[in-house]
Amino acid sequence: MLGSNLFAQLKVLDGGRIGIGTNDVASKKVHITSDIENMALKITTNRHVPYTHVAQFEAVGDFVKGLAIMQNGVDNAFILCNGQYWGTGYYTGSDARLKSNVNTIQNPIGKIMKLRGVYYNYQPSAVTRSLGFNLNDTNKHIGFIAQELKSVVPEVVTTMKNGTYGVNYSELTALLVAGMQQQQAEINDLRLQLNSCCKKEGNTIGLNDTLKSLGKMAGSVLNQEYMLFQNQPNPFSQSTLIQYNTPSDATEISILVFNMQGVLIKTYANLNAGKQQLQIHGNELKAGMYLYSLISKGIEIDTKRMILSE
Repeated sequence: MLGSNLFAQLKVLDGGRIGIGTNDVASKKVHITSDIENMALKITTNRHVPYTHVAQFEAVGDFVKGLAIMQNGVDNAFILCNGQYWGTGYYTGSDARLKSNVNTIQNPIGKIMKLRGVYYNYQPSAVTRSLGFNLNDTNKHIGFIAQELKSVVPEVVTTMKNGTYGVNYSELTALLVAGMQQQQAEINDLRLQLNSCCKKEGNTIGLNDTLKSLGKMAGSVLNQEYMLFQNQPNPFSQSTLIQYNTPSDATEISILVFNMQGVLIKTYANLNAGKQQLQIHGNELKAGMYLYSLISKGIEIDTKRMILSE
């Protein structure tokens, strides 16, 4: 109904444009103002079917804004039709008064060392399309595999109704901070031990000299070509080969296999020195992800991951 009242309940103007509480629809299909009401727009639905659209914003171009939040003529936050979110800040309610059962993260370094950061591309499939991923996205991304992350930090992994896993990356920040704090505490403790052990009857060896000596020792070990290689094939089902290098005179060589909780599962001891390989058969373990470490004289040289499929 056409009318001249600025605050008509509903005004349909020329070209099918609709103004609710306003005549300003020159470049808009629908314009709603809320000078009187507290809420300009509310959309509700009683549908409970997964993935039903309550509202949909669609465009052909990747960088078209599907939804924008504007203040004083500036888009402070917006969602592009390619799935990207841009904004000036994101906050999650974190007030102490909102929380209970608060506990400090234990052994964060142990958890961090079990994480595997990866580069990846999204697959152009029907599943990724249904979840809103851009099928034309050729960018390389960086992150984690949710199934792997779930075995280490299950608190940040969720599962949708169709079985697809998702990760709350923002909550990983607390684990990283706790890991840095644990690492710094261990560094400070080592500094105190170095200062203490290097004092000999009034003759104090400087900390910097000690650290330089330790650096030379580390360089010497590295020059001796200790190497642990990624098992091949990986993942595997029947058998896999783990190659490793040690100095020819190395002794007490072993490869230890742990589950993702750090429990020792298998020990392959008294291995030969030099350029060697160890074969592991799938029937020795249960399907899952494992850590394997190269050890020489009780010192961990390197640790890698392997996956045994069913």
